[in-house]
Amino acid sequence: MSTSKKGTKIGSEAPNKSKRTTKPASKQGYKVVRDNFSSSAEILLLADCSKSFMHMRICFGDWILDSDDKRIEWAWTIINETPALLSPSASATAVHGLKLVTQDEKLKHELLTYVLYGKTVLFNTIITKARQRIAGYFHLMVGSVEEIKDKVTWLLTKSNFFYGDLDVNKRTFNKSKPFGSPLIHDMIQTLWFNASKNGSKAEAMTTRRMFENKEIPLSIVFLVVVAIEHSIGEYRDGTEKTTPFRESQIRTHFIHESQTWKGLAKKSAKWADLYPKMAFKNIVQASGDLSHLLIDEDEANEEDIEDVTPEDLDNIADNQMDIF
Repeated sequence: MSTSKKGTKIGSEAPNKSKRTTKPASKQGYKVVRDNFSSSAEILLLADCSKSFMHMRICFGDWILDSDDKRIEWAWTIINETPALLSPSASATAVHGLKLVTQDEKLKHELLTYVLYGKTVLFNTIITKARQRIAGYFHLMVGSVEEIKDKVTWLLTKSNFFYGDLDVNKRTFNKSKPFGSPLIHDMIQTLWFNASKNGSKAEAMTTRRMFENKEIPLSIVFLVVVAIEHSIGEYRDGTEKTTPFRESQIRTHFIHESQTWKGLAKKSAKWADLYPKMAFKNIVQASGDLSHLLIDEDEANEEDIEDVTPEDLDNIADNQMDIF
């Protein structure tokens, strides 16, 4: 699937200085927070939108590991490409922010560190939601320690957990519904199609791109499945034992899911073509009003004011005339 569409303009929200600031750390231990950029609205907008763009790139399959020497070049490319994705006014602001950053090496390093941290934020968001859901969904808090261990073993055998129509107690599922677990649907809906006004603005850029493509990118499906599998595995001993959700591990299991998908696509190219489109359709239908995520807040509305002339407005301002 395409990672982007050339020329697409994506609106962005104005920088919100009241946002909670998490402290990402570079490998040198230097702490960078959102407030590092609060003295410049231009740089703050660039930082927020670049982090959102990184999330989108990962969600559409463009993902460089922290262990890869190319990660800095990758992040800098994302930062440089971000202004072109924004609406005209936001783009101009971000371009100015980029110019300021390129003139200050320390600031550039801070921005790169902050944007790269967006990867960790995305993965943490997905695994947190999976941990919140899997115990209830798979009944992992019901039964003796040995019974729970047995459930986990069965769920993880040949990825039984990711099939539709699953009954963990009867140990049954619908073999014609791989990647069909309603939990996959629910997690994607909650994380990227949240109809609540409190839904994540950081993922709005990704959500808009999905609306343009009219399908769910497979990378999102794989990341969600990997998180579900990891969370189930935390009950291997019959009780919950949280284990790190490391990027190298995520990538290994992500590749496994990708290979599984390729095997399914060989069995039925028609099914593989339908799945992303049908997943999008089903999730959108269940999501309610998403206008707050899709609206371009920076785009000017010219249609409703087509009869208003600049001369009339300037005349009022120049002569300080009554505006009411």
